Amino acid sequence: MNMFIINKLFHYVKYNLIDKWKFIYLEQNLDDSSFNMPEMDNSIVIRIALAGDIEKIKNEMYPYMEEDQEYDKRYIDRIGDDDFKCFIALNNNVIVQYFMVFPKTTESPLVKTPFNKKNIRDDYSYLGSTFTVPEARGMWVVPISLSVILKFLRDEQKQKKVYVLVHKDTPGGKEFYVGLDFTVVENAI
Repeated sequence: MNMFIINKLFHYVKYNLIDKWKFIYLEQNLDDSSFNMPEMDNSIVIRIALAGDIEKIKNEMYPYMEEDQEYDKRYIDRIGDDDFKCFIALNNNVIVQYFMVFPKTTESPLVKTPFNKKNIRDDYSYLGSTFTVPEARGMWVVPISLSVILKFLRDEQKQKKVYVLVHKDTPGGKEFYVGLDFTVVENAI
């Protein structure tokens, strides 16, 4: 059997039998949130990516991406579709970060996790994958992006709550979001 196929099969089985059961689910209510985020850095511009940005993302982000981001590439190719948004952060007109956002949990990858289905509603959103190029890490790009994204979801999409998940093995993942006023969803599975 082809090694590529064996590798894909291995990752599929590993994800479905082990990894997806190790997610920590976090939430933030958008109605009563003040988004305690850092001041905006004027050199960083956050905006929704358009279909015309796909090649720029590929040229500026793909060289830094590793196997963990292969899943994201299928969404990058679909930028402009209605079921999700891709927010990008630009520093001096160079894309340094992307953040996948699914305005409705019912149309998000969250439905394929063991997350309690009563929490999946049209007025709840899901924050998907994010990736920042190494040179921009430490510039607080993700918290700045989150501030823009949460305001967009609350004010323009009229969403009530947002979820994010992190893998238990991601160093500092849970603490990062808790520090940004997210709370752990108890009995999420």
